[in-house]
Amino acid sequence: MTARNRPIVTCASCGRHRPHKARGLCSACHQRHSTHGGLEKFPRTVQPAERIWVPTSRYGRRMLQRYQELAAVRPPLSKKRIAFELGVSVRQVERYAAALAALGSREPASA
Repeated sequence: MTARNRPIVTCASCGRHRPHKARGLCSACHQRHSTHGGLEKFPRTVQPAERIWVPTSRYGRRMLQRYQELAAVRPPLSKKRIAFELGVSVRQVERYAAALAALGSREPASA
């Protein structure tokens, strides 16, 4: 996105009227705070939408169902162990857990 397409805002750091980069900052101030620290002082102006990954393919739904079965095992298995059993990364196991929480822990659609 070029500066011409960005709305003009009053920068939260320098107070000048300049094209908006992010967090209410102009491009120069955003770069400075990003490089030298202090970006956390300026919260996001728009929070990201609820972006929960949910599998859509038959294979993905089947894997989610397998994850749900492994997560129900008692004593509970670690994420690392579940990832090993499914043949996926630990991050993918975290995605499966988030998807189940987003679906309200209801049974996923059958494969």
